Amino acid sequence: MLGLFSKKKGRKELRLEDVDEFVRLNTEKEFSAAENRLRDGLNAAMKEINSLKSQLKELGKISSGNSFSDNVKNRYCERVLGMLNVEAPDLDYSKITNFISAIENINKAANNLTIKEFKHMREFKANMGRISMQTKVIESKLKQLKNTAHGSVIEKKEKIKKCLNWINELNEKIFLLNEESEKINCRKDEIEKEANKLDLELGRFEKNGLQAKFDNELKELEAIEKHRDLIKQNIETEFGGLSRPLKRLQYALDSGQVAMLSDEKNILERYLDTPDAFLHDNKMLIKIIISKIKDLYSRNAIELNEKERDKVLSVHGNMRFLISLKEQYNGLSSQIHEKEEKIKTVFMPYAERKKEIQNEKEIKNRDREKLNNELKAKTAEIEKIRGKNISNIMALEVMLSEFFNADVKINY
Repeated sequence: MLGLFSKKKGRKELRLEDVDEFVRLNTEKEFSAAENRLRDGLNAAMKEINSLKSQLKELGKISSGNSFSDNVKNRYCERVLGMLNVEAPDLDYSKITNFISAIENINKAANNLTIKEFKHMREFKANMGRISMQTKVIESKLKQLKNTAHGSVIEKKEKIKKCLNWINELNEKIFLLNEESEKINCRKDEIEKEANKLDLELGRFEKNGLQAKFDNELKELEAIEKHRDLIKQNIETEFGGLSRPLKRLQYALDSGQVAMLSDEKNILERYLDTPDAFLHDNKMLIKIIISKIKDLYSRNAIELNEKERDKVLSVHGNMRFLISLKEQYNGLSSQIHEKEEKIKTVFMPYAERKKEIQNEKEIKNRDREKLNNELKAKTAEIEKIRGKNISNIMALEVMLSEFFNADVKINY
């Protein structure tokens, strides 16, 4: 034996995987006897079914002298004989019950005549009487076969086998779900390792002080830009007041009152267009322009009000200061360019990589959350199936306990 039982009297403890073998070993004699009874019952039923076939074939050969009645009779025989094309099933409870149901339906078909058949089959009353009696004999044999099968060890073993199959199928589902869960956990571990690598890379940046240096460079750049913008604003304010005198010079140029070189004409147009032209007047042609305005004014060739005249004189007198402002502006622009290049070459790669890492971490976090949700779903499904299987195992314990008249406990 398999050593499956505890020493406690009246109680049997089985491992789930040993149930099938235990049932087989402990029902061999009873099962063999039940098979013999079922085989005898099937043989008896098939004998009577074959007798019915013979009677239908015999009826098919008889002629009443009425061709129409003969046609109706022949179609009836063909119909029932076609349904009787059955063989004895294997000694399997489900197949036997299906066989019994099929023969019962054939019996009904043999006895339930249509109105047309009932009318014309009166010509074959004696034969139909024998067929009716034969279906009753078959019905009796089927009843005996059903009683033999129902409650037999064969039926009980089949129910146990079905229950075992359900349990094993659910266990297989649990096994597959656990495998899927393990794969999810492995992927989670991989993501965790990848995320840790990203954290280490960020940590190295922080340790090297790159972020602090980057922030400091940005602050310094912002301060220089503000200083430069303030200088530009002062220059624009200073030269913005020259707008009307410059327009009068342009008018004098257009009317031929004054002559100017092409470079001087171009810079004049630029000063008229934008007040920061001074910042781009590398040849300092503004000095010539102001000299021409003063000359025209002194010759009364153009008119300037007091405020405009003072503005021309102010710009002329402050030229050295304005040039120093311009030099400061250019110096600050150079510093800005240097810092922008430094940020671009030194810090931007870091900033871009940091952004990449943050984006990658965000993706990792989303992937991790997705896997967590999948894992929760798998766990919930496993618990649901496990609950069903516990119910199936309890049902199997009841069946085994009733079958063997003992308290059967299954360990799983």
